[in-house]
Amino acid sequence: MYKQKQWTFTCENPDPEWTSGTYWDETGTYESLGKELDLLIPDGGSVINSEENPKLENYRKMVNAYYDLFNNGGGNSERKTAHYFPRTTTYARRNRWSRCYEITEPKMDKAILLAAKEQGIVQWKEWHPVKRKIQLSYVFALEFYS
Repeated sequence: MYKQKQWTFTCENPDPEWTSGTYWDETGTYESLGKELDLLIPDGGSVINSEENPKLENYRKMVNAYYDLFNNGGGNSERKTAHYFPRTTTYARRNRWSRCYEITEPKMDKAILLAAKEQGIVQWKEWHPVKRKIQLSYVFALEFYS
């Protein structure tokens, strides 16, 4: 059994400009949330009840496309890299990786936040349209106890 702790933090609009940190080098903006979502994704195939978990399924597909882009230059058409991250395969062929990150990182941020909300990992407490910030409440397993 896990003790749970809840904390609240404020983050920027889930569609921000990319400034630093990437999920490829495990320094993405919502890296810890992404790792929690990864635990809900099977090693192969769709997520369980993908019709009831469309945001998690979308995140799974985006993770696959992201991996394909930065591992293979987006060459695996089954991963639909160009669909999830338009123009990135062209930039990858030209070795313009910073342009790829400018496209991928904000899209991954948004996918992570939406999937985390859908799965009940975060709740949006408050949205400030003028300040373009979201206040999130994040519940996580703190430690194992018996």
